Amino acid sequence: MKKSIIARGTTAKLGAHLLDKGVNFSLFSAHAEKVEVCFFDENHQETQRIALPFVTKNIWHGVISPVSPGEFYGYRVYGKWQPELGYRFNHHKILLDPYAKKISHLPVLEPLFYGFKKDNNLIPSPDQDLVLDDRDNGRIASKAVICDNLATHQGYNVVIPWSQTVIYELHIKGMSQLCFDIDDSFRGKFTALTHPTLIKKLKKLGVTSIKIMPPQVSISEQGLLDKELTNYWGYNPLNFFIPHPLYANNDERIDFIAMVTTLHNHGIEVLVDLVFNHTAESDHLGPHLSFRGIDNLSYYILDKDNPRFYQDHSGCGNTLKTYHPAVARLIIDALEEWADLGVDGIRFDLGSLLAIDKEQGFDENHPIFFMIEQNPKLNRLKMIAEPWSMNGHHLGSFPTGWAELNDNFRDTIKKSAINQLNSPKDLAHVLAGNDDIFSLNAREDRRPINYIANHDGMNLMDLVSYQNKHNEANGEDNRDGSNNNYSVNYGVEGFSDDELVLANRIKHIKNLLLMLFFSQGVPMIQAGDESGHSRQGNNNPFCQDNQINWLNWVNEEKVGEVDVHQILSPFLAELINWRKSQFAFFSLRQINREFRQIHWYNHHAKELSSTDWNQTKNIKLGMLYLLPATKKGIYCLINLTNHQIEFKLPDLPFEEVNWKLKFNSSLAHIDSQNENLTQTQLEQSIMIWQSW
Repeated sequence: MKKSIIARGTTAKLGAHLLDKGVNFSLFSAHAEKVEVCFFDENHQETQRIALPFVTKNIWHGVISPVSPGEFYGYRVYGKWQPELGYRFNHHKILLDPYAKKISHLPVLEPLFYGFKKDNNLIPSPDQDLVLDDRDNGRIASKAVICDNLATHQGYNVVIPWSQTVIYELHIKGMSQLCFDIDDSFRGKFTALTHPTLIKKLKKLGVTSIKIMPPQVSISEQGLLDKELTNYWGYNPLNFFIPHPLYANNDERIDFIAMVTTLHNHGIEVLVDLVFNHTAESDHLGPHLSFRGIDNLSYYILDKDNPRFYQDHSGCGNTLKTYHPAVARLIIDALEEWADLGVDGIRFDLGSLLAIDKEQGFDENHPIFFMIEQNPKLNRLKMIAEPWSMNGHHLGSFPTGWAELNDNFRDTIKKSAINQLNSPKDLAHVLAGNDDIFSLNAREDRRPINYIANHDGMNLMDLVSYQNKHNEANGEDNRDGSNNNYSVNYGVEGFSDDELVLANRIKHIKNLLLMLFFSQGVPMIQAGDESGHSRQGNNNPFCQDNQINWLNWVNEEKVGEVDVHQILSPFLAELINWRKSQFAFFSLRQINREFRQIHWYNHHAKELSSTDWNQTKNIKLGMLYLLPATKKGIYCLINLTNHQIEFKLPDLPFEEVNWKLKFNSSLAHIDSQNENLTQTQLEQSIMIWQSW
């Protein structure tokens, strides 16, 4: 039956929405001259085109009937082809609806996906004119799917107080691909995270929240495909609404919701890493998939002097124009979609670009922050910003109520504990929560996310196993990835079969973890760091879909009697559960004499002199938290020198209160109830004591 326009419809919702008598289509494009909805059968043969006749405030719309759930559609958008002026309309290319909720298939890039004429082995030079490609790509293009009765999360959300939150960053495939308890068909899928083995691991470790690396549908860049690699991490979104079909066994939406519901039933929060700073359309020579062909001038920030080119603040070829109302609306609508899928919080990749302004700077009062705060679906979620991008570093600049990844903590801890490059003053500053940046005294609802390793950079085992990065597998001659890793190999580059070397590495990993969990802020760890997983020195393995990124569940690193997993995993579990039980010390409430006190000492339990504070290397530092109202205290003694020291524990201002040793990075186990006040601490080690 032929389809036709039967009503004007509405612009209240963008995308395709099923009504009683048809489907309301609405698409934003401020510079288009004509918009057609194109329908396809299951063989991707185009069956009909219908122009949207109504335009209201730059939204093209109309109700088309008859249209059934499950039908495929795409857009052809007509207009000027003048890349030098920013116009890139090419109606010969089918475009994916930015508001699609389901996709027919993932595109496999080839020359037909490009708006300009491109051969497999020929790319125009930067100053060469781009000639419009008039070949039709309807047979191979990805289409949106008409959806009806979209599933939404019906359960409860998990609400973990920030003071008790411990975040565990993972990748869906990397976490489960080598877990052989899981059926082959479920490994690497959303469903894998519902398996009892994985749930048991998370519960035993004690983490409260998982942060899933991008679950959005994404594709691999052409450059990676040319090298027979893929964008494994997923930071290259094709669409902002759709969970990645590669992680689904059946329906990606239903599988994602089932995963969230199961994790919630076990009391585990689900945070997701979302990308709103760029799209998979890449730079000026990238493919013609969606946004570029719909309205290049509105969706992307173009070079002011030569609009053929893009402002690339993301490092991925393009930057979304988030200060444009239509783009801001798109982001808010996508965030609502993930809230409907049940997530408890969102981490914004390159979050500073969420608030980019017309001058390509960071706007602390960007309207999108107010849109989030006023939205009842979003203002209940945990919001976490990665506060940097190529347009600058903006740590501490996000709104109240937000948390921010604290790279200042990461680098200071590594430089102090591994390279001994900092003073006690530098180390104390980050342990106390970077209060000059986060102003904990005045605005206690701003939170640093403290971490030492995450997906980007060396993981914990590699920090103590490699002096230099080893990214040769990425195909860029080891040029990619940061050169500032502050890592040490302790005598052997990479794997060592020397028990002493491995034991030394484990001690230093313990040191890093003890400082992380004793600091003011929200601790975040990376999947695999609890078991000594190594990425073979690769500090940028975004394109490695293999055992560099897949966690090893069977043969953890073991040399002689030194078993990394059997040492680190119980140690970290005990540390996490201790930290959660001491939430009053880490509540990020106002630090003052009445509620909580922080005191600093040298190893003789004396206040530090100015000389002590500012010396570089040879750090010996004691950090004491006191809760006067409860007569409780905890004390962290840090010896980063290369010799053992005699130390004294500080006197507590309470009667009948003694110290108990809780953690010692130099010991495999702690079994001591009553320690003498004068002790010996081994070199390069950390102790935590608790009053009792």
